[in-house]
Amino acid sequence: MIAALAALVLALPDVVAGMEHEGTAAVCSAGLARAGTASNVLPSTAVVEGTLRTFTPAQKAEALERLAAICRRLGDQSGVAIDVVHTTHAPPVVNDTEATRLVQGAAVIALGRDRVISGLPLTPTDDVSELLRRVPGCYFMLGGARSDGSSGMHHSPTFDIDEEALRIGARVLVDGAVALAT
Repeated sequence: MIAALAALVLALPDVVAGMEHEGTAAVCSAGLARAGTASNVLPSTAVVEGTLRTFTPAQKAEALERLAAICRRLGDQSGVAIDVVHTTHAPPVVNDTEATRLVQGAAVIALGRDRVISGLPLTPTDDVSELLRRVPGCYFMLGGARSDGSSGMHHSPTFDIDEEALRIGARVLVDGAVALAT
């Protein structure tokens, strides 16, 4: 059971191998792997929970087919039953081009051109994607790290935001909304 769990965790990147959008790779990874109740008892069950982040419905469908095939192969090799359970999650976040341009302009006015960065696409899993399917808008990142480097990583117990980022974010949101409304 443990060997099958480990093999599955290691195989998850293969689910999205070669899938990308504008230079950013799709993601399939484990966030939780759990088996057993004691160090001297062989487990009879194991659980792997993870995330699948793709850019298009076609990529998602192909990734789910690949995941099922990997699970069948690993199950056959190890002699264990592997069940795949899909939970509902938000679709990819797709920004509206014009809304992005307007909000980016508001950010440049608020922060200066040198502090506004356009990068490669990201794979956030956020329910804002449902809103953006219905109303033009954009998802953007706002830096909130402390200048002394003591902020820690997002989603970690050491994370600490520079609260000035909240004021800046509010200004960009308000100025972006005004630009969108005019």
